[in-house]
Amino acid sequence: MKKYIIRTGEGEAFNAASKARRDADAIALRLSYAPFEFHGARTAGGSILGAVRLALDGLRNWRRLIREAEPGSFVLIQYPHYPMKSALLARWMLPRAQRKGLRFIALIHDLDSLRGLHGSAAAYSDRKLLPLFDAVICHNGRMAEYLRQQGIPGGKLVELGIFDYLTGSEGEEHRQTDGIAVAGNLSPEKCGYVRELVDMGLSLHLYGKGLEAVNLPENVHLHGAFPPEALPGELAGGFGLVWDGPSASACAGKSGEYLRWNNPHKFSLYMAAALPVALWGKAALADFARDNGVGIAIEKLDDLSNTIQGISDEQYERMRRNAARIGSEVREGAYLTRALTRAEALLRS
Repeated sequence: MKKYIIRTGEGEAFNAASKARRDADAIALRLSYAPFEFHGARTAGGSILGAVRLALDGLRNWRRLIREAEPGSFVLIQYPHYPMKSALLARWMLPRAQRKGLRFIALIHDLDSLRGLHGSAAAYSDRKLLPLFDAVICHNGRMAEYLRQQGIPGGKLVELGIFDYLTGSEGEEHRQTDGIAVAGNLSPEKCGYVRELVDMGLSLHLYGKGLEAVNLPENVHLHGAFPPEALPGELAGGFGLVWDGPSASACAGKSGEYLRWNNPHKFSLYMAAALPVALWGKAALADFARDNGVGIAIEKLDDLSNTIQGISDEQYERMRRNAARIGSEVREGAYLTRALTRAEALLRS
């Protein structure tokens, strides 16, 4: 019996999505998963000819997998499976591969239908393709419950905990008075709340693209973008902020509401940097933060300054030590390693 991980040619970029998939690929290779390349473009480019090429490439990829993979093998697919519009073909071919004895594990990075992306293609994939997998590694208990409500048997589900963040760059020790770090896409659509944070007079350390470095007050430090592997060693601040959407009063909009179910990759970035987090109290990972003592939960950003001021030096140091402990695990890939081990045991049983 062999183990394979499907590769679909994700791009190299300074963004969390590609970092998460690259890390999952690296961890799977450590666990003796052999790479199996799916060739072809990621999009049809809006043309009929492009769509035909995508379909033909996809069909060739699946036929080659069924022909070459050893019967009884495990196949790991990072989900969503790209190109997104290949979900119809994948739904047709995956049962054929299962009849050969292949068993499929889905590692969910995102449920795009929940976050309002990719329209009907995402809805079809999440509702029709995902339930066909033999095991599904989902983010956390909230997402597991949502998937059960969508009809996926609980016996197929394995909870990840949080995403790993492979890096040799450890965060420095952070002091409580160092301010707030915000990392990621700083565009108004994703981080509209940043302007309100600026107006609150908080000391901010901003990392990423999408915000112009003009007319920023002295309390705001725009550090720019860094390669994901180097970013944990660059972060300054006493807390890393996990927030999303246009508003400071709540995590609003599709991206903000999505925090109720998902594991934001920036949470793992802050853990890799041994940086305690501040996050929305209704976020799924608020439970993880509380249970592991690695941060604070707030209902609106107006509460942030007073909440931090109410934390003693001893309380903060405890949070920092806990974040460092979790950080050592995410830097080594411990969470996905455990989840894959459980998924494999599930399939063997």
